[in-house]
Amino acid sequence: DWTRDPLSLRAATTYYSRTLLLNSTYPTDARYKGGSKPAFITDASIAYQVRDRVTLTIGANNLFNKRAENQADITIPLITTGYVNPTPVQTPYGRGGRFSYVRLSYDW
Repeated sequence: DWTRDPLSLRAATTYYSRTLLLNSTYPTDARYKGGSKPAFITDASIAYQVRDRVTLTIGANNLFNKRAENQADITIPLITTGYVNPTPVQTPYGRGGRFSYVRLSYDW
């Protein structure tokens, strides 16, 4: 974190080690044995105090758009949707990649 009125910068990096997911609800030969590789995930934002008590912030979570690798070789039929999504859902940093935002806040 760095602040010099009226500007603030923030950056944070988190390291996630390799993960593994075993889904015990499927038969042994169809269990999801995927996961995610180790990764550094960086979040960053810049904030500017527009007026007294009013701050504009622009930022991104998962700034470098790190995503889990596809698991196309996993063929688990999904009864509810009828198709298989090859992208793992259970990764520590999500499956959607970067999330960008703009926030206007008022402190009272």
